[in-house]
Amino acid sequence: MESTVRRALALGYPVTLAADGHTTTDNPILPAAQIVAHHNATLANLGAYGVRASIQDCAAIQF
Repeated sequence: MESTVRRALALGYPVTLAADGHTTTDNPILPAAQIVAHHNATLANLGAYGVRASIQDCAAIQF
């Protein structure tokens, strides 16, 4: 997922991510909640591409 978001931003596409839509599990180093928080924070703060990813709860995303 992270590579896809970075590539889309590099191509100039605005990206909306579901903050509560990740699928992951605990691993030996981090619990799932920390993994999700890390991805949300990292991807929302990428600024090198000009456009940024928007992080929203699933209920707030409209098509």
